[in-house]
Amino acid sequence: MTWDLELATALGPSLADRYAGDRYVARGQQMAEELALAVLKKLKTLPLGMAESFASSFIKGTASLLAQQDKKLASREQFPPTLPEPLVEKTPLL
Repeated sequence: MTWDLELATALGPSLADRYAGDRYVARGQQMAEELALAVLKKLKTLPLGMAESFASSFIKGTASLLAQQDKKLASREQFPPTLPEPLVEKTPLL
């Protein structure tokens, strides 16, 4: 049995490549799309009365989440992204 170097590199990315790039490049868009598709699939499988209740609950929950996120964003905009200049301490001369 011999070690096949090409097979080892074909199995997946190396540790250096795995963490290269920007992990926030998609900004969670794929997760949101997958969740939206899961909600639509669930909605199609529910009976009529339950489907309307589920959709209404989902709308209320999403509206609440959006409002909370807007509050967080507004509070972050009130504070500067950098620290202020340090205070200069004046020591009295004796």
